[in-house]
Formats: sequence, C-alpha cells, structure tokens
Amino acid sequence: MKIITVLNRKGGIGKTTTAQALYEGLKKRGYRILALDLDQQANFTDSILKGKKPSYTVNDLLNNKDLSNLTASNVIGATMELTQLNLSELDIYALRDALKPLNKFYDLVIIDTPPSINQLTISALAVTNYLILPSDIDKYSAKGINEILSNVVRKIKQDYNSELVVSGVLIVKYNPRIILHNQLRGLLEKVARAHNTKVFNTTIRESVAIREARTIDSELLSFNGGKSNAQRDYKAFIKEFIESEKLWTQTIL
Repeated sequence: MKIITVLNRKGGIGKTTTAQALYEGLKKRGYRILALDLDQQANFTDSILKGKKPSYTVNDLLNNKDLSNLTASNVIGATMELTQLNLSELDIYALRDALKPLNKFYDLVIIDTPPSINQLTISALAVTNYLILPSDIDKYSAKGINEILSNVVRKIKQDYNSELVVSGVLIVKYNPRIILHNQLRGLLEKVARAHNTKVFNTTIRESVAIREARTIDSELLSFNGGKSNAQRDYKAFIKEFIESEKLWTQTIL
C-alpha cells in the first residue's frame, strides 16, 4: 500500500481539488483507493461522499476503532471532532501505525492535508511515499514551496521518513498566454531543481467546469462530459504521475 499526500500551507490553492482528481482518476484505472481527510474543513470528505456524513473519521482511526466495514465507503473523513485532538501529544508515527492493518485492502491512500503544518500533517508525511505540492503561479507561492522543501520536507526525510519522495510541484490556475505566468513557472522550476525534484510537465488551467462540479458535489473529472481544459489537464497529470512513479509495478495489482 502506497501513500500519496497532497500538501500546501496556503489555502485556496487547489489542494483538495487535486486530491479529489487523484482519487477519481486512479480509482477509474483500477486501483483500490482509500481517501483520508486530515483537514477539519472536510472538503475532501464532502467531495467523495457527496455531502454525506462519513461512517469513519480520523478520530476513529487514531483511536483504534474497528474499521472492518471501511471498504463499504473507502473514506476516513474529517469532521469538526478533529479540533478535539490533542496534537501536542500525537505520536509522529500515529498514522503509520493506524494504517498498517488496512494494508491488505488498498493499493493507494490519498491524504488531503490542512493548510498548515501541524503535528497531524507531520504524522502524515512520516508515512508518505509520494508528496505532491500544488501551487498557483505567483512569487509568494514559489517562496512557500521553497520553505516547505527547505524546512519541512528536509526534516521529515532526515528524522522520520527517509523514503519520502517529492513527486513534484503541480502548477494550477495556469494560463500559458500570460508572460508573467511563464516567467514564474521558470522560478518554480528553479526552486524544484534546487531540491532534487521537478515541476510536472502538465499544468492545470482555470476552468468554470471544475468550480461548478465542486459546487454541486459532482464527480470532478466526468462532470458535464469531462472535456473542459482543467479536466483534460488533470487526466494528463494523473497519467504523468503514474508513469513517473511507475505505480503499476509498485502496487498490489
């Protein structure tokens, strides 16, 4: 079972949309996927369950509740109960240990993280195999990505998870016709290279269809025919990610 984590400290960056696209796209390719939502806003949970209440929550997972019926929904959801967790006492390896019993049921776990680096985020990174960093296209985002790679990821790899792979930076809300966007893409590529990772070749363009799908809790990639620019972009990104990490040869399938 491989763990894919989507992370950015900035809100409104397309983090949850990227997690949802990965969940849908990889599931359609035959992977057994578990969605794990660590953000108390629960947007990832809502996007998968279409607004229904999750049968199992992160609190259940960390409190060793019986998850034998989890595969009926394949979602460990976030609720406001997350605010009740005493993160200062959370063991770094809590998620790693809690997820171990689920290893035989899933090929991939997709984790959506909160827009902050807290103890729960660190625990997620300590079990992560592949880290994806969505970023919009401005100089402050490049600075934020550099800080994550320089400080957070470096410490995680050094102290807790030497096998963590930064799969790459995914540029969202991109317009190739804007000169500044192309210049800032170059800046992000420079930052990525400095930390031995990359910017994905695929970029995600703006799309009304994506916003509409999220608004009505529809499937992201198939909404309204699935032919908008961003929907095609996300499908291309998923293909690039699979090929980049050779997932077919590294999962149970």
